[in-house]
Amino acid sequence: MRKVLRAAAATLGLLVLLLSVSGAAVTAEQAYVVNGINVRCGDFSSSHNECWSYVAKFYRKIWGEDIDSNFYENNILREKSKQELTLTPEHLAEYVSAAQPGAVLRVCNAGCLYGSDYMGHSLLIVSVRDDGFTTFEGGLSASPRYREHFYTWEEFCRTGWLGGRYAYIKYIKLPARVTGQEPVQKPEQAPEQAPVREPERETPTLTLLEDPLPADGAAVEPGDLNRNGRLDAADYVLLRRFVAGTIRLSVSQLSGGDLNGDGTVDGKDAVLLKVRSSCEDGLLSVSSATEFAGAVLGSMF
Repeated sequence: MRKVLRAAAATLGLLVLLLSVSGAAVTAEQAYVVNGINVRCGDFSSSHNECWSYVAKFYRKIWGEDIDSNFYENNILREKSKQELTLTPEHLAEYVSAAQPGAVLRVCNAGCLYGSDYMGHSLLIVSVRDDGFTTFEGGLSASPRYREHFYTWEEFCRTGWLGGRYAYIKYIKLPARVTGQEPVQKPEQAPEQAPVREPERETPTLTLLEDPLPADGAAVEPGDLNRNGRLDAADYVLLRRFVAGTIRLSVSQLSGGDLNGDGTVDGKDAVLLKVRSSCEDGLLSVSSATEFAGAVLGSMF
């Protein structure tokens, strides 16, 4: 009986030891000091396909600023050509080794290299060795959706995420103050131009006539602006030019130009003058002229 109890106790002790060791293996997370900040991969949670937001939280914790996904901003590889950004073990080792812990590495497909990327993977670099580098990465398909992982240069290049293999290194991001990079110069807005002012029109000062009365002292017929003794097309042209503001008339001409007697020389008077001059020229009968004038003047009110 004692042997049975001792065996059971031993088995129970071994089971407890195994569970404790197993639990330590699952929950233990190595701490890394990056830019003077202690970080562990479990500092932030992650959801499936949210690798970028996961590392963005670490970037803010480490550097005190937000990261953006723009290819040109704070990217130490922004001067590289597409060929140089091809994901190879040689390129990866060169670029990651030249960075420093706390940098964010992004890989993507060709169509997303310089623009927005609907397919890509982001990782936080926390340690670099000669044979590879250690990362924090989130957005994984299996719980807890994040992990700390060491990649050799070759392993990283042959690993597929989200069911596909990425062929390009899109960026390695670090704050500009760390790399000494000049910020991207955004095109300045063109200075506002002063509104174009149209040249001021000179006020006409031309007086058409000395406006002498006829030698015989006869009264001037209303509308006879050129004083030739009859109403004609020339009078109509003068009145239209006055209404348009291109000439000036004398006081007596203005008085004679007010054919409808409303105290103003305007387009209505020009219509009347046109009708009357047409009657005198025989182009319109008096009845037709009256009807025409009434229709036109009625539409002008």
